[in-house]
Amino acid sequence: KINLVFNVSSTVVDKWEALECHRTQFGPGNLFRRIPEEAAMEMMGDEYFYLAWPEVEPGIQLTGFFSGLDNFSID
Repeated sequence: KINLVFNVSSTVVDKWEALECHRTQFGPGNLFRRIPEEAAMEMMGDEYFYLAWPEVEPGIQLTGFFSGLDNFSID
């Protein structure tokens, strides 16, 4: 049910360095500890999001974080 894939490859080095500050979050058995660092950072180049509310039709791909909300109102 992924509605948005957001490319963060331009900041993946910063993301990796931030995660390295919290090594306890990545135990020795974690996938990111068992593969080469370059491969791990490549996998982290995209982030995946699902719009939980308001519901969208299955298969809808959003183009940004706020796409589809322009006609939305809370009543």
